[in-house]
Amino acid sequence: MGMRAVIADDEVLIRMYIREILENNGYEVAGEAEDGMDAAPCAGSRGRTL
Repeated sequence: MGMRAVIADDEVLIRMYIREILENNGYEVAGEAEDGMDAAPCAGSRGRTL
């Protein structure tokens, strides 16, 4: 299983850029959120996530 990540940033364009970088480097993006509070449940519900 590859590495997974959840992206948290309030700017949509930044999230898109980070997603592109991660996916180009073999990461699976498990979810996106506008802030850490929204990202925490997403990360916790999917097992180990960066």
